[in-house]
Amino acid sequence: MKLSVCIITLNEEANIGRTLKSVQPLMADGQGEIIVVDSGSTDKTVEIAESFGAKVFTEPWKGFAAQKNSAIEKAQGEWILSLDADEEVSVELKNEFKVIFEDLFPYSGPIFPEALRAKLNGVGAEGKITPELERELKQHFDSPTEVAAREATIKKMKRFQYLTTRSDMRDATRKIKASPLFNAEHSGGLELTAFWMPRKNYFLGRWIRRGGFYPDRKLRLLRKGQAVFQPRLVHETVMTGGMTMTLRSPLLHHAYPTLSGYIDHMNKYSSLGAEMEIEKGRKGFSLINIVIRPWLTFIYNYIFRLGFLDGREGLLLHLYHAVYVTWKYAKVWELTRKHQSGTKMP
Repeated sequence: MKLSVCIITLNEEANIGRTLKSVQPLMADGQGEIIVVDSGSTDKTVEIAESFGAKVFTEPWKGFAAQKNSAIEKAQGEWILSLDADEEVSVELKNEFKVIFEDLFPYSGPIFPEALRAKLNGVGAEGKITPELERELKQHFDSPTEVAAREATIKKMKRFQYLTTRSDMRDATRKIKASPLFNAEHSGGLELTAFWMPRKNYFLGRWIRRGGFYPDRKLRLLRKGQAVFQPRLVHETVMTGGMTMTLRSPLLHHAYPTLSGYIDHMNKYSSLGAEMEIEKGRKGFSLINIVIRPWLTFIYNYIFRLGFLDGREGLLLHLYHAVYVTWKYAKVWELTRKHQSGTKMP
């Protein structure tokens, strides 16, 4: 199976149908599956997901990263597309996925002869390579066939212009030359483990294009077994040890269609953000963080990053984002005070 689409949900009946409809073309001819990990929805989320053929698992809420990692563990696809329930795969992005799966990967790593593969399988868990085996691997890795395959792949990458930076290719090439065992566990030489994609955010009826809210790149297309979400309370990030590339077409994020929804979201995330700041050692009342930092954030995003070009919606978005920063650091002070009061109690 080529692709597994993984989504976590809780009462997402307003969004999940749109998300799943957008990925249906990627499921054609048995090439994909949909994994939904639900944390106890009381609306029609599960029913809608099952109507699209999704495999639905109900689990207690463990946090954003843990929930997403749980969905990935259940996936059978070679690649994982991790989506939020309010996101949609654009037509252009689906076309790029087709290029990736059908045209960009003629070379997936060294194809070891059967005798050499048997030796690799016999290395064992400790991974000790004898000098003789290392010389044999080096000889195969530098064979004309393998060199030609790698060069052809590099040309394709440059033609599609997907590389995040030129240093990505230099880094990958350096690793390949440094050791013939680079990602040998997965039969990979020039190993791509994840793809970034830009994300367009929808706010009060307008697609936001500036002020730091676009391209808002996210690492969402992941090679199975080689990427994992880092445990964090909020703003979870992906950890991967291989090379990444960047796609052009956007993921559509139907984030905040109403102002009340945005305020509720910021209230929740500022609480989680405050807990993360306390874990880092931040505490107490800070005039700089509660008053000055929010306004500097507003000025930077709204003026210097051209957020004002997004009209009235841009003004409200950046104004309330600055308020979110205030809330986060005010809640740090509130939580610190509660903790201090609790420790003084008998």
